[in-house]
Amino acid sequence: MSILEKILSFLFPTNCIVCNTEGPDICTKCLMSFEESKPSNYDWIVSVWNYRDPNVEKVMRHIKNYPNKRVAEIFSTKLFSDLKKYNESSNEKLRDVILVPIPIGRARFRQRGYNQSLLLARPLASLLHRKIDRGILVKAKQTKKQGTTKNKSERIHNIEGSFQVMHAKKIKNRDIVLVDDITTTGTTLFEARKVLLAAGAKNVIAITVAN
Repeated sequence: MSILEKILSFLFPTNCIVCNTEGPDICTKCLMSFEESKPSNYDWIVSVWNYRDPNVEKVMRHIKNYPNKRVAEIFSTKLFSDLKKYNESSNEKLRDVILVPIPIGRARFRQRGYNQSLLLARPLASLLHRKIDRGILVKAKQTKKQGTTKNKSERIHNIEGSFQVMHAKKIKNRDIVLVDDITTTGTTLFEARKVLLAAGAKNVIAITVAN
């Protein structure tokens, strides 16, 4: 937290998004109460909490509507911890990692004003002592929101061909960690992973706040 942020926090104290008590944007009690994620359909996707938990859903809706850096920093600590656990238990260790936030289309960026995946990736990159290369994976075509699709088949069709890898030489034989806020069926992450591997990445996993 910068000096300016500390001054503003002192002058304008925050309240917990979940229980509304004065203090951090998510108080320790609420943070510890969040339900852990359910098992993923893919062993390369690491998720922290269960989106079906009403309190988790509340904070995830907040991050989708407000570019709250303080919440992103709170999340990043847990993302870092779970990513470390994954790497320790994995047969294939992650080395020389590149963090890649899931991109959003230009129209959605203009509407929202920020990319929540990039918001989450920045503090995580700081903890990992890694830089983020936003130009590696781009949204090549506008798609409907995945949440508006009827089923998994429609989700796959909607997202297929929507991502494009730029500067493939940068990822040749490199380990990639995709960063996103929420995964449900995993189709978005699956499509992003597919194009990155096809472009020469050595290994691609994904980490999300909730599923």
